Amino acid sequence: MNDTEKNIYDFESAEPPALSERELCDRLEKRSAKRAAIILVFANLPVYAAALLIAARAYKTDPLVSLFCVCFVVFIAVSGILCAAVYSIKEEKRHE
Repeated sequence: MNDTEKNIYDFESAEPPALSERELCDRLEKRSAKRAAIILVFANLPVYAAALLIAARAYKTDPLVSLFCVCFVVFIAVSGILCAAVYSIKEEKRHE
């Protein structure tokens, strides 16, 4: 079997698009921002889990504390989703 029969794509038929230094820096900045956002989300998961555990444990003794913990987790989750949506729309408009 020849090399031409093994490869179904001809990678040398066209040149790749040239990237400027500014475009490369923008891509690097975008990746680092996404990485930081993901780290921030996963760093807050223990806080949410602790609040839900407190809510579950305090339900029988103090339902008001339980309700506050559940409302806290819901509020933070919804605000995080809204911030992510606004940020993604803003980034999309910036790169157009």
